[in-house]
Amino acid sequence: MVVLVAFGSFVTTLLGGYAALRIGTYRYLVLGLAAGLMLGAVAFDLLPEALGQGSWRVFGVPTPLVAFVAGFLVLHVIEHTVGIHRGHGADDAADSDTPGVGMLAAAGLIGHSVMDGFAIGVAFQAGAGRARWWRSR
Repeated sequence: MVVLVAFGSFVTTLLGGYAALRIGTYRYLVLGLAAGLMLGAVAFDLLPEALGQGSWRVFGVPTPLVAFVAGFLVLHVIEHTVGIHRGHGADDAADSDTPGVGMLAAAGLIGHSVMDGFAIGVAFQAGAGRARWWRSR
């Protein structure tokens, strides 16, 4: 079953990459939709579940919120330090001052895929208890 889920993840990622190559001028709409879906998943599924799991607090703040802010700040610092987001327009692609970040982007994708694999593994370790809880609601 784990292999089937991992294969499903592979296929959907492949289809998403193919769709991104074929979108063309409406890329900004798809990026906006993807950002909204990710923020919705965080706001309505992941963060409430994380807040319900732990009781530790740091200076009165629940530790999942501290981890959330720390993760955001780490990503923000890395992206702005490396210079991934220097060009903001279509004309900036030909700018010779823009660093080549292809290998860095590939490394980021590999890191993201590792975290996806980690999430799939943890989900399977959690077992069917979560699925039974969901059906009983």
